Amino acid sequence: MYNKRWKIIFTLQGIINRVVEQKIKRKYTYDVYISYEGNAVYWIKETLVSKLEGEWGLNMCIRERDFLAGISHADNEAEAIKESRCIIFVITPGYTLSPDRTFEIDRAQYERIRSNLETVIVLTKDIKISDVPRNLSYIWNYVYLIEWSDDEMFNSDAIWEKLKVLLTPRKLC
Repeated sequence: MYNKRWKIIFTLQGIINRVVEQKIKRKYTYDVYISYEGNAVYWIKETLVSKLEGEWGLNMCIRERDFLAGISHADNEAEAIKESRCIIFVITPGYTLSPDRTFEIDRAQYERIRSNLETVIVLTKDIKISDVPRNLSYIWNYVYLIEWSDDEMFNSDAIWEKLKVLLTPRKLC
């Protein structure tokens, strides 16, 4: 054993390097997974999808479009979140914490711990911060909050720019 110590050390180092390289070079199926309630569907499809996919070239996972038929909803959600680089929770006045939304929050927390999820964004639209569902407090420490407003007084270009910076893949030097 003593005579082979360097071979053992180099073998272990090689294993560690391969694991680290796999984490760094991780390929994602989706750039963004969107969690939302039904009343936000129109705004997401007309505004968010056209900007993120159309202009920015990001690949988004949207329930109605990307979930496979024949697979349970929970399995679809778990796999989609696992294969996404970022997740956006779109919180609107109709956003309720159904079991599906709670599962998405729990899964985001799990994937964040496993370092599979780079960015978690809570995008509030037409709702006060104090009305954000309490269960989101479990992931509040590593969430970026964007307060969305369609009001003309607010600079919507700055909001889009902030979102773009958060969703842009980080380049490693």
